[in-house]
Amino acid sequence: MENFNNDPFACIDHVGYAVKDMDEAIKYHTEVLGFHVLLREKNEGHGVEEAMIATGKRGEESTVVQLLAPLGEDTTIGKYLAKNRNMIQQVCYRTYDIDKTIATLKERGAKFTSEEPSSGTAGSRVIFLHPKYTGGLLIEITEPPAGGMPYKD
Repeated sequence: MENFNNDPFACIDHVGYAVKDMDEAIKYHTEVLGFHVLLREKNEGHGVEEAMIATGKRGEESTVVQLLAPLGEDTTIGKYLAKNRNMIQQVCYRTYDIDKTIATLKERGAKFTSEEPSSGTAGSRVIFLHPKYTGGLLIEITEPPAGGMPYKD
C-alpha cells in the first residue's frame, strides 16, 4: 500500500494516552466508552505495557487509541506520568515506507529522538520526532509489519 499522493503519511494511526493503571483505563474505555481491546502486550524495549483499543471494526472509520502504562518509574512513560496526569502522550502517523519518510523529514529539518527506528506494537517499526522541535508534542511515526497489524479486522 502506498501513501496518498506520495505524501509522507497515510493517516493518523492512533493517539497514545499515558495511564497510571492499565486495568482501570481498559475498564473505563470498554465498559463506559464502548471500545474493545484489539491487542495487549508488554514492550520491554520501550518500557511500557500497551493496549490498542478501538471503536467498531478496524478500518477506515474506526478510532484507535493506545493506552500506555509504565513498566517502571524510570521509563519514559513513568517519568512522563510523574510530571503529568493521565493524558494524551503522543500522536502517531502511519507510513508505509518509514525509511523514505525519515529521509524526507530529515531533508525538511526534522529532529528525531533516535537515529534508527525501533520495534513497536506487534513488530511494527517506529520512530519519534523530538518534542523539543514540535512545539512539545511527541509525534510517533509507524510502519505496520509486513503482514499488517494483527488486530486489523
